[in-house]
Amino acid sequence: MNTTLTRTLHCIGALSVMTLFALPSMGAIPRIRATLEPSNVAVGQAAQLTVTVTGGSGEEAAVPHVDGLEITATGQSSEFQSINGVATASYSQTYMVTPTRTGRFVIPSIKFGSGNDAEATQPIVLQAAGAGSSAAPSANAQPPAVLPAPNVPGADDDRAVSNSDQQAFLRLLMPKRELHVGEAVPVQIKAYFREGLQASVNGLPSLSSDAFTLNSLDNKPAQTRENVNGQSYAVLTWNTAVCAVKAGDYSLSMRMPVLLTVPAHANKPRRMFGDPFDDDSFFDNFFGNSVEKPVTLSSQADVETVRPLPSGYQPVGFSGAVGQFTITAEASPDHVSAGDPITLRLTVTGRGNFDRVASSLLSNSTDWKSYKPVARFTPADSVGFEGTKTFEQAVVPLQSGQLKIPELSFSYFDPETEKYVTRSTAPVAIDVLPVANQSSAVSAAVSNGNVDRPTFAPNRVESGRFVSSLEPLFLQPRFLLANLFAWCGLAAFSFFVSRHIRRARDPQFARARRSDRAIHDQLTAMDAAIQQAETTAFFAAARRALQQRLGQRWGLPPETITMTEVNARLNGDGDGIRPVFQMADQVAYSHENLPAGDLAGWKRIVTKELEHLETL
Repeated sequence: MNTTLTRTLHCIGALSVMTLFALPSMGAIPRIRATLEPSNVAVGQAAQLTVTVTGGSGEEAAVPHVDGLEITATGQSSEFQSINGVATASYSQTYMVTPTRTGRFVIPSIKFGSGNDAEATQPIVLQAAGAGSSAAPSANAQPPAVLPAPNVPGADDDRAVSNSDQQAFLRLLMPKRELHVGEAVPVQIKAYFREGLQASVNGLPSLSSDAFTLNSLDNKPAQTRENVNGQSYAVLTWNTAVCAVKAGDYSLSMRMPVLLTVPAHANKPRRMFGDPFDDDSFFDNFFGNSVEKPVTLSSQADVETVRPLPSGYQPVGFSGAVGQFTITAEASPDHVSAGDPITLRLTVTGRGNFDRVASSLLSNSTDWKSYKPVARFTPADSVGFEGTKTFEQAVVPLQSGQLKIPELSFSYFDPETEKYVTRSTAPVAIDVLPVANQSSAVSAAVSNGNVDRPTFAPNRVESGRFVSSLEPLFLQPRFLLANLFAWCGLAAFSFFVSRHIRRARDPQFARARRSDRAIHDQLTAMDAAIQQAETTAFFAAARRALQQRLGQRWGLPPETITMTEVNARLNGDGDGIRPVFQMADQVAYSHENLPAGDLAGWKRIVTKELEHLETL
């Protein structure tokens, strides 16, 4: 008994020492390095940035933003190794770096850790040539990131405007004055500043009416010069799209806060006669005295008529799409075996409100098993008014033979003809081969006597050493009890060690914890906003909470997630999220205040969507 216990304890001690040596060094200072391949690309192509952290706790290194580069996380990997008893864990994060314009770009040092343990990489240079240059092609080449602006009828109209005698003014150029609910139209917003006037923009233009929504605006508008009524103006131009959300007649205009620098004596009367050197304004001009004056520019208010969609007849499956669209369908491969998956693809191309373009594709039937489709939107212009939305779905044939994927339909409302349109695709033929039945072949071979039968020989029985008990040592109670305690301890120790290693090597766990803490903070901010009846603060916190959860799920920075991303990626699952984003924009522009009871109801909606996103 003593010998058995001694051996067991020796085994446990040896295993414990080996496990401890296999653990990563907790006190080691992390090391970080970054590589970029290739370092020369053309505009629209992509280079791969790899950031590797060795000896860290699994937390992801923060890649700084670089103006002119789109940096998107694409994947991650981890590695664990032990050399001469020294164990190290490392993980790598890969990013796709796409330049949006030509030039030389410098990715600053990427830092990891804090305090004395902080580490940083060397700056990395990326050279971007023109799209037609001879830069080395990339396997991850993407379409050009800089898309053309949509055509806005009347945008080139140089007729005189009523407020062109002002130092600065704002214009909203819309192609039409009558819209339908859900209809989107491209627009231009132009801010004019007279030549020589010093001005700075304090905020982006915003709508004056909650009956419309505005696509996101670029922080860097196009800068040009125009001549209006003989005066030269510096012009800032934003290309975007406006969508009508409710029926009626509404006054629509834009407003934008700016800061103008004007002479300090601008409002001081000047003497008509006298020595100019005795005039105070001479010294004001000489020393350049001036003051900054905040001003809100407003465009001319125009009445817009928003008409409701016809309610007499709406096609089955109409999702609210308004515009002009065409569709195509394809399936690949077209020759498979029963049970093999097929990719079904529906492509919707045209112009309109692509955020409401949705399709459920193929449903389950006796011939097909279908899975939930995914959607991807590729814009053809800078505001997403024209483009292509692709739906992909995995379908599996349930039987063999000549099968057909039935026709797929898509319905939309055409605002030009003021009619609903339903377009359908032709059925797609699929040749499904039967699966070879090997079990039937084996059964036939057995029935024909073609299977070798085993032969048996009798055992020779000999007498051996006699013992008092036939119970083996490993079944005796004392031995079993000792092993039970030993293995229980070893299992518990191994569990905690393996969990520590998994968490140390899993950057997703670290991101999930940060995301959960951020969502908790936003929910707390929502409660505080309800108590203080702060509608704007409440919906800002609600949108940030949803952005955190979506960013964790998609591997994107939360602040970059907009309504376009929600509609393109969730494909109809964002029915509860979309109103929160829309309401956040609405209260930000209109400063509308809701009672505390309504805010509490909105919080229940946000909480429900957060729980739903965790289950997807």
